[in-house]
Amino acid sequence: MTDNATMSGMARYKQALASGERYGRYVVLGEAPPTTKTLTTGKIALIPCVLARCDCGTERSVPETWLRCGYTQSCGCGQRDAVRASGEARATHGHTRKGSRTTPENRTWLAMRRRCVDPTVHNYSRYGGRGITVCDRWLGKDGFVRFLADMGPRPEGRTLDRADPDGNYEPSNCRWSTPAEQAANKGAPICRTCKGRYQGVRCRRCERKKRTAARLAEAGLGAST
Repeated sequence: MTDNATMSGMARYKQALASGERYGRYVVLGEAPPTTKTLTTGKIALIPCVLARCDCGTERSVPETWLRCGYTQSCGCGQRDAVRASGEARATHGHTRKGSRTTPENRTWLAMRRRCVDPTVHNYSRYGGRGITVCDRWLGKDGFVRFLADMGPRPEGRTLDRADPDGNYEPSNCRWSTPAEQAANKGAPICRTCKGRYQGVRCRRCERKKRTAARLAEAGLGAST
């Protein structure tokens, strides 16, 4: 070693790390050759090291100061385990995947909620707009998990259907149906305001009442005449 090499850490820690001492997941096995580091002054510092074994079985030379101050506590397996555990805690059902499309069941559940609660959805007037709701069991943090438990996986070629087109989204009224079954069951939905039938997205009876009221207003007549 050159004459301008200095020993870093020896003066600070007179007592070397003893074999068997534990630091995080590392257990000290014994001494190891020091590593070198070039300081800003141009001098070469010798960093005392020890041979340590991680709980996963990996053995490597680690600077003593890194173990003493807690800068390192594992060979890297600790961080990997923490990330894996965090991911498992978030992945409750496996039907949502970061960076890719969700499963058909999850997309069905999301669309069902939106058309019942979001007025900006194009078909809201046929669902939430006329009083169709989603049961409390299928809402909230674990709503999709319960929806999946009640409905099961979506069979190929089938979509979510309500046995009673004027009923709510709930376990007793929902099923996976083929397009033909849905068409036969669909019919014209009933308006919950006046019990009239819908034509497109408008209730026929409510539209007739509006037109009649408009004509009477233009003629200067009240609705009661």
